[in-house]
Amino acid sequence: KAKPADEFVLTIQDVKGFRKKKKFKGSSFEFSIFPDDYSFELSHSSASVQRKPPPEDPVDLYDPCLLNFELKTSEKTSKKTKGTKKVKASEVLALAPIGGVDVSGKAVAAALAAPTITGTLNLKGASTPHTEIELLSLRTGELERVAGDFHKEVLPGQYRVKLRERGVTISTHQITVDAGKTKSVDLAARPKDKVRTSILKAVEDNENEAGSLFPTADGGPIANQDLGLWLSLLGASRILDQAGQFKKLKKLPLQTFKDIKKNETVVYVLGGFEKSAGAFAVGLSSDANVEWQRLKTVKGLEKIYELRLPATAGSHLLSLNIPRRPPITFATHCLPNRATLATFAQDKEGRLTFHQFILPIRHLIKYLDPGVQGYLQGNLLDVVRTMTLAQSQFARKRSVREQLEKTDRKVWRDLVHHKWLDPLMALIAAYDVIRHGTRDQARSLLKMVNSNLKKHFEGMGDVEAIAKLLGSPWTLPTAPPVFMDGVMAFDELQEKQMLPLSPDKLDYYSPWTTWQRAVNDFKLPRVTTRKRSTRKATKHGDGSTTAGQVRKKRSTAKRRS
Repeated sequence: KAKPADEFVLTIQDVKGFRKKKKFKGSSFEFSIFPDDYSFELSHSSASVQRKPPPEDPVDLYDPCLLNFELKTSEKTSKKTKGTKKVKASEVLALAPIGGVDVSGKAVAAALAAPTITGTLNLKGASTPHTEIELLSLRTGELERVAGDFHKEVLPGQYRVKLRERGVTISTHQITVDAGKTKSVDLAARPKDKVRTSILKAVEDNENEAGSLFPTADGGPIANQDLGLWLSLLGASRILDQAGQFKKLKKLPLQTFKDIKKNETVVYVLGGFEKSAGAFAVGLSSDANVEWQRLKTVKGLEKIYELRLPATAGSHLLSLNIPRRPPITFATHCLPNRATLATFAQDKEGRLTFHQFILPIRHLIKYLDPGVQGYLQGNLLDVVRTMTLAQSQFARKRSVREQLEKTDRKVWRDLVHHKWLDPLMALIAAYDVIRHGTRDQARSLLKMVNSNLKKHFEGMGDVEAIAKLLGSPWTLPTAPPVFMDGVMAFDELQEKQMLPLSPDKLDYYSPWTTWQRAVNDFKLPRVTTRKRSTRKATKHGDGSTTAGQVRKKRSTAKRRS
């Protein structure tokens, strides 16, 4: 009910108490803000503004959400309009998942007595398990969810449509339905980018098979097009592979692990970079001195890179260098007879997501604990998919337990009863319980989990951090926790004693223990492109010649003259 001349003040407050005010006129306003939990208060100079329904909790800005505000009219104005039919209107506060905020509102134009004119909306979903279409009317705020496809007559107006799988939004569309017309949208259309298309072509027998659905062996296809999830499944399929499984993924020319011997371990890096180009490099280290190695391109796959790094059991620092960006470093861990899988996925806007897993190497499973051996049955890629989505939920500070109990109750039950494919998932489950419950609740639920973590994964910094958070006996770890929740369990003095890199370089927004600009840069060797000066110069193994060698040749030639 706002008019163009109406002035509003939007007060933003985060959970830490920081307050910021923004002024605007009329019924629309746009701004950007970092993802977090916020409370929003809208005020008017001469009238009251009420949120509908009244707020109870802070606004979660990690997923799109909707707030409705109504401008309350005075009693004097109400008397003037007495006897006329009223149509409720609202201001819509739409919060984008990356942090963009759009405050907009439109009055309902049609009178209630007028005949209803509709449009037809056809939405094609995905024939995959745990998948649904969510339809939100931006005009009325009405929300509808359906499994399968959606074919229905709807009121004209704007809609926000989501395709969700296992509780996670995998695509979002803003559409307009016109009166008397039909609107059709394929929510699971084959991706048009070269990166995903090259992967689909490599794994599918028929180019048109399953549309954009990516196969996960016996577990069936998935609709999610998140590159980080795809890379996690590709890498895990190589490490967990056994005869007769993952036939489609076996076609990909990726690294193998059959040569790894008893009690050995490796780090396998798999990256996909949609925006950046150039020489990508990674390196394992124990301090700020990194010996960089270039990632290798995967034949036949667009902008997909890999590298297998030899490692020893214990804590390591894994650094990544992307051209024209400062190096970023992650705490990681290796265990005997397992491979640490690290995936990097960069989208078209340059945002980087990171996942890591500590997975059993298939032919070395016989050397693992008997309890672990018994758990490694069935389609393990389905478990990896669940773990990847759980990592994403954890990174967004959402309840992992709540998601798993709705979409994959068996995985959550196994975690609580210490049946683990990957110890990192057990750590996430423990931190999640501590985040969202009381200490007594956490201690009751995690008593056995904490005991088994210490038994099987002694030396991981997170094990001691979890013990400290639970109020159990603990010692200061000699290795950094893999998760930032573990680092935050200790005070500043303890951090300096425990961390191999400066605490001042930590990225506190990352769910992983991450440093920015904390190690030496990766630098390509300088080469010359001037043919005349390099004809007789001494060449390197790759055929290049340094500028210094060229100058030396010139100097020698002058002296001889």
